[in-house]
Amino acid sequence: MTQLKTNICNLILFLTILFLNSSCGNSQNKQPDTNIIKNKIDSVLTISQQNKQFNGVVIYADTTGVVINKSYGYTNINKQTPLDEHSIFEIASLSKPFTATLIMRMIELNYFTLESKLIEFFPKLPYKNITIKHLLQHTSGIPDYHDHIVSKYWDRKMQLSNDTLFTLFEKYAPKSIFNPGEKFEYSNTGYYFLAGIAEKASNETYDNLLKKYVLEPAGMQNTKRTLFAQNEPNFAIGHELSIQQSKYVILNEYEYPENLVLTYFMDRKGPGGISSNTIDLWRFSEAIKSNKILNKNSTEQMFTPGVLNDGTKTNYGLGWQVIIGKDKTRYIHHRGGTSGYRSYFMMIPGNGFYAFLTNSQNPYYDSIKSSIENAITGRKIKPIKHSGVEYLKLIYAKKQFKELKHEIDSLRTMKDYYFNLTEFNAMAWSYWLKEDYDNGIKILQLAVVSMPDNAGVLDVLAESYAEVGQNKIAVIHYTKVIDMLNADKDKRDKKWVKEWIEETKTKIDSLNTQTSIDKNR
Repeated sequence: MTQLKTNICNLILFLTILFLNSSCGNSQNKQPDTNIIKNKIDSVLTISQQNKQFNGVVIYADTTGVVINKSYGYTNINKQTPLDEHSIFEIASLSKPFTATLIMRMIELNYFTLESKLIEFFPKLPYKNITIKHLLQHTSGIPDYHDHIVSKYWDRKMQLSNDTLFTLFEKYAPKSIFNPGEKFEYSNTGYYFLAGIAEKASNETYDNLLKKYVLEPAGMQNTKRTLFAQNEPNFAIGHELSIQQSKYVILNEYEYPENLVLTYFMDRKGPGGISSNTIDLWRFSEAIKSNKILNKNSTEQMFTPGVLNDGTKTNYGLGWQVIIGKDKTRYIHHRGGTSGYRSYFMMIPGNGFYAFLTNSQNPYYDSIKSSIENAITGRKIKPIKHSGVEYLKLIYAKKQFKELKHEIDSLRTMKDYYFNLTEFNAMAWSYWLKEDYDNGIKILQLAVVSMPDNAGVLDVLAESYAEVGQNKIAVIHYTKVIDMLNADKDKRDKKWVKEWIEETKTKIDSLNTQTSIDKNR
């Protein structure tokens, strides 16, 4: 189900881009005054916290300074220990802009250039044409470290380090997945190697380099790698929804599969593993905007969307996601997510900034983000609906399949609940990681019950059957996908639907061929 995991990540990134393209660029609208913005943000997050949809800290600042920096909820939900505005959170992939900023500063100091090649620092690797720029822009084609190295060669009961990972890459040399610059594919692997390049070029540790070239110039006193921050008294404990326990629990009470990154790769540097708080993130934003860390040219390079070999522009610069609004304003942002934590950071050069950090891995991240942005821009704030998948997780261990189907039917009639394929996929993926394929497929069957008219749901279920070797059932469901697409008069003639149908037919042919081969053995 690796492809399912990739599909989830790509869908999340696509939805982020789609939302921002549709909502950004409204700066010509009359902006609410500062107090109105502050009160709206406070109101929506207070209600969200009361509804158990948000647990974290939010900050918003305009050109005059910080407007609101406030906490909602608890550092430990079980003990009801309150968060405060100084609480420190794991920021996950929001670490990438820090690594990218460090690399750009080292370029300014002539340690290397954007066109320096990976093999200059790792000569035993086979990737001859990958440059630092490719790594920063996620266009390198370097293989995924988990799928190509960890899952095959590493005992995940042991702790992994960047250096050990590099040694494994040199030993097994998995092939590139595409030529450098050919396409964009989000890559944690590339950022591990960026951290390695920084260390090899300087003979200093990533932590010392980050402190010297990024954190100290920005005045960030509360930011460090999670490995060192997790024992701080104001460190916010992460929470996950335990399906087995039918409640949210702190991370050390959560049932981790052994191949979850947090269990074997705590000492990670580059793509994640940094912890911070909201006031430090604001200081980082201010330091970037005012060129305290980088010169104006370097900042401009970071914020310029990448261009592929065929001339196609991406929505990612050098370590930052970049959206060009309708009014040509550039919205610079990044998100992060790991076990127990979600983070978001958005800045508009010369204008505002906001960020939020949460220590509860719940499904309301995008709704919270949308509500904050609507408060800032003066658009209507809609009530945040409750997740039907979250409700299902809370009762899954206690109910039989028929009872779960009945619960879903009841929730579908309620206007304040919603169902989402991405959430179902993530729930199924948690079982797939444990190689519990029966429960993984059972959850996707429930997804079909909740969204019976969604061809995408059927497609994922068919893919899952195929991955566990149930080819006949997979073919039946793929056929239903084609029938559903052909029955949609409004969409069936669209190019993307025709391509989907042709791809599905190819999958059916392949599965039928495989079934025939198996019979003749």
